Amino acid sequence: MREKIIFTSPDSYAKLCELVYISYAEENNKDSIISWGDKNNYYIHYLDLINDYFPDAKFIHIIRDGRDVACSYFDLNKLSNDLIYKPNLSNDLTDIAKEWTSNNTKILNFFKHLNSINYLSIRFEELVLNSTSSLKKLSSFLKIPFNEEMLNYHNNNRKNIIEPKETLAWKKKTLEKPDSSVIGRYKKRLSEKELNKFESIASNILNEFRYL
Repeated sequence: MREKIIFTSPDSYAKLCELVYISYAEENNKDSIISWGDKNNYYIHYLDLINDYFPDAKFIHIIRDGRDVACSYFDLNKLSNDLIYKPNLSNDLTDIAKEWTSNNTKILNFFKHLNSINYLSIRFEELVLNSTSSLKKLSSFLKIPFNEEMLNYHNNNRKNIIEPKETLAWKKKTLEKPDSSVIGRYKKRLSEKELNKFESIASNILNEFRYL
């Protein structure tokens, strides 16, 4: 990779990133690359900067019910602390509600300054329950052809061992089909007092995405 960067000499940070991603794809036998992308929750804090570097970028916002997000945080915090790449997430319901509200508010405010053709919000629940129609919607947004193989990501992940073992402890779902049982878990996991606490903090965003 180092030699390729030196040989190509990209003249901007954006072109350097593109070179890295496309090279990775080529090394994994992906042909006819027409686009590339990345997903990282920390990008929420650098949206304006990313848009400056990549003015033609398209942003996909996957929103999930914050009360279910809290349940996932609790589950992840039960994992061993010996996992070196384990995300450092709060185990306090109030903090989770504030973070979830803040993150999604940042995204919504950022989208206000973008052309509507450059961003798409889609609910996690739609992806799980209506995978085909959701992926067709996403494909149309990205102007790429829909392929049935998109629904077989879990088989591809298993076959090619795409997920590193260091992160697999909290990413096992990438090896499975969409699991509808994770939707609405909060109804059994959170007490009435906990629900009231979360909703008192996050009601605006919960309402914005029709969760209340």
